[in-house]
Amino acid sequence: MGPGPGPTAAQGDGLVTVTRGTTNTNDRGSAADRRRRKAWLLAEHGDGVTCPCWYCLEPVTIATIQVDRIIPGALGGTYARANVRPSCGPCNRRAGHALQAAIRARVPRRTLVSLCRLGLL
Repeated sequence: MGPGPGPTAAQGDGLVTVTRGTTNTNDRGSAADRRRRKAWLLAEHGDGVTCPCWYCLEPVTIATIQVDRIIPGALGGTYARANVRPSCGPCNRRAGHALQAAIRARVPRRTLVSLCRLGLL
């Protein structure tokens, strides 16, 4: 009796596992990953304890920092170190709302990515 339908499929000489696209993690990573990312932002952009918000320059701490993606997730951005910057909560929300408004206004994707890279959105 051969194998029934399941999570493997024959390919070439061996079997290849076919995943269904589900994992137990999300794009942001685990809680430990998020803590490390925040600590890295504080060290990279400040003195390790505080750093300025990218937008308003108000000091943020480990308790108040939010990770802002330069290229937002809606446009394919990841949480890679080259794509994150420190932000305070109000500024991060304002940037997210501006992106949503631009998407609703049907601004072309290429234009949105350019505006994000320049820090204008």
